[in-house]
Formats: sequence, C-alpha cells, structure tokens
Amino acid sequence: DIDVFLDMISERYPREQIRLGTIGAVIGTHGGPGVIGMCYLRP
Repeated sequence: DIDVFLDMISERYPREQIRLGTIGAVIGTHGGPGVIGMCYLRP
C-alpha cells in the first residue's frame, strides 16, 4: 500500500517533495500486484 510506503520514507523525504504517478500495462504486468517503484532525482 502506497500510504504505508510513504509513511516509511516521509521522515527523510517530506511528502510535499514526493510525486506519485501510475505505471503502464507492461511494467504492471511484469511487476505484478502491489509493485512500487521509486526514483530519486537530484535538484
């Protein structure tokens, strides 16, 4: 669940700096149910 994941990382990364999005069918099919991806972009 994304809310649990956000709670885990929110101490280090404030929620207002986190952007959420959806993934496409190919990644979703290969990742399976409940997959969460994360990427870090430097300012």
